[in-house]
Amino acid sequence: MWWKKKQNNKVTLLAYREGIWELLIYQFVTKLLLAVCVWGMKQLAGLLLWRAGRPAITSGDIPYLFRSWEGWTLAAIGIVVLILYISFEIHIMILMSDNILNQRKKKFLGMAWEALSKLRYYLHPMGVLVILYVSFLGPLVGSKLGISLTSTFKIPDFILSFILSKMWLKLLYYGLLAVLFCAGILYIFTFHFMVLGNRRVTLAMKESRRFVLKEKGKLLKAAGKLIVSGTLWLGAGFVIVFLILLEVAGSEQMELFWRRFVMIESVAGLGAVLALAGILFPIVFFLTMTMLYQEHVSPEIAFQVPEKKKKRKWILIPIVVGAAGITAMSVLSAVFFDEFFPKSSTVELIGHRGAGTYSSENTVESIEAAAQLKLFATEIDVQRTKDGQYILNHDNDFMRLCQDDRTPQEMTLEEIKELRIRNTGKGKNKEPQEVATLEEVLDAAKGKIRLYIELKGKTADKRMAEEVYQLVKEKEMLSQCTFICLNYPLINYLESRHPDADTGYLCFYSFGDLEEMNCDRLLLEMETATESNVEKIHEAGKKVDVWTINSGEKLQQYLLRSVDGIITDEVKEGVNTRKFLNEREDLGRVLGMLAEWF
Repeated sequence: MWWKKKQNNKVTLLAYREGIWELLIYQFVTKLLLAVCVWGMKQLAGLLLWRAGRPAITSGDIPYLFRSWEGWTLAAIGIVVLILYISFEIHIMILMSDNILNQRKKKFLGMAWEALSKLRYYLHPMGVLVILYVSFLGPLVGSKLGISLTSTFKIPDFILSFILSKMWLKLLYYGLLAVLFCAGILYIFTFHFMVLGNRRVTLAMKESRRFVLKEKGKLLKAAGKLIVSGTLWLGAGFVIVFLILLEVAGSEQMELFWRRFVMIESVAGLGAVLALAGILFPIVFFLTMTMLYQEHVSPEIAFQVPEKKKKRKWILIPIVVGAAGITAMSVLSAVFFDEFFPKSSTVELIGHRGAGTYSSENTVESIEAAAQLKLFATEIDVQRTKDGQYILNHDNDFMRLCQDDRTPQEMTLEEIKELRIRNTGKGKNKEPQEVATLEEVLDAAKGKIRLYIELKGKTADKRMAEEVYQLVKEKEMLSQCTFICLNYPLINYLESRHPDADTGYLCFYSFGDLEEMNCDRLLLEMETATESNVEKIHEAGKKVDVWTINSGEKLQQYLLRSVDGIITDEVKEGVNTRKFLNEREDLGRVLGMLAEWF
């Protein structure tokens, strides 16, 4: 096997360490090239958006993409970028691995052209499916072997929370993940058969499946060796750093500066090792997979031990520079400890649909519960009734909450007031609640808690915007309310017509200059709330809220970020998490930053 040196000249990957350095350099260069290509594509897309009179494309603009040539062109640009990433991050990695293992001495430009020539295989329905899997479906099952552009792609948290709340949806979801995972294993050699074997995509998939099923024992053993060795090395690093941190954290003889310095240096060093492991893993993976593939298709060919080259002392330069950089950063962080590792969170908590799962949904009781928990604000959903009144309800109808399948638009306020909402909240109040009117909620919230009023459903139009704005103004609560909506033209209308209104646009999956959108704040889903986006929005004088975050891990992560607010269903957990963060000692603050990085 590949991990043992045998009489038949099969060698370990360590013998190809020169090639590993070549692949590292290649990855650095191609990442720069891809960054330049993506930058160019973004400029072109920006010109298209400018021509269409739009600062950005967001989740609310899907219909626009399908009814304009600019939208189709933007979609085509996105596909081109995905194809470039597949070519440079998968095809060439396979070709370079083959080049290193077989000492072929091919030139990079030749391999690049060869990699691009393989793209013709994707002009097939199954080829499109392969692109979709590597780009979007693979990341859903935790695969890090796709393309880096979409490695963080995931189902939005608010959708996942809904899926996991229904047993049949949860089973369907986990069943789908299992199918996707198994498909990824069965067809893991598809790219090798396409790139090295010149097979069409359907035949490549068939041969990959046949190979995996036939050699499953060998492949499992190889995967086990790779995982165990990696886990042992990283585990040893974690143990060493953990022991150092325990020793330092409990030391009273060490000065505060040096104690903080050693903690930061240890954690940063571990972070550097983890980062290096993340860089090396794809390289080792592609070399291993290419070796296994070639042992399968050409068992008669033995890999030759590469000629030993003169030691390259320059390799020590990046190691020394990296170590010096970590030390300098550790000194600076220890001096300005509170700035680098803030003790308290300034991010505000916003209850979803009242006080989230702590109370009934969208009721006066939920507003009062949110105020008692001392939340910064609460988000509510407003719809118009048949007789022109405004009530709170999230869904299109009342079936989920009141077992009535009628919609607000089909009922008068008098009819709606006869309904009762089941109170399944985690708080003390379990009594059924009335459907609340907007006026009742404004009265309950005045002087106690801020309201994020979402203009919701089929009645979210200019009439609603005007009438809700006037009602809030009459209550003298403009400074205490924010008007939000998934419909950007409606928010644009409200902001333009009434500059004294605080407005917010709800969106997820965006592209473009979000900071140029005509509103006072952006309410972004987690994947869109990147540090760069948040920074640009803040520089434009606007605020950023993130929705809807429910897991403890994500709550802690975003409470330590530079966003302004978090909308959550788990308000009680949010309050407790913020309290925990504010009470941490130095070690907890340093470890929290490591968790934030990785």
